[in-house]
Amino acid sequence: MIETLGEHAPSYATVKNWVAQFKRGDAPRPERPKTVTTPEITDQFHELILEDHGISAKSIAEQLCISRERVGSIIHEDLDIYDIYVYLFYVIVFTIYINYKSILMN
Repeated sequence: MIETLGEHAPSYATVKNWVAQFKRGDAPRPERPKTVTTPEITDQFHELILEDHGISAKSIAEQLCISRERVGSIIHEDLDIYDIYVYLFYVIVFTIYINYKSILMN
């Protein structure tokens, strides 16, 4: 290591400490960052669908700064939607119902 890294090489004590940590299972390991779906993201997701029923997963992902995989996860796990078209149908029917109800109230 000294030949390769020169003066930037870690000391023997540091390497010895790393080996001990690894053997104990305490060694820091690079992990994929955890992605958390917050209620705010779910609400924003829902609002995007209400605004544009034909919005694509790619567009949702770009607007919310999340991955397309996360969009699928929100649809299937967080919102419990297994068929996006059925969901959109219910959203449209609900929107019509709310508009119809407001017209009757006036």
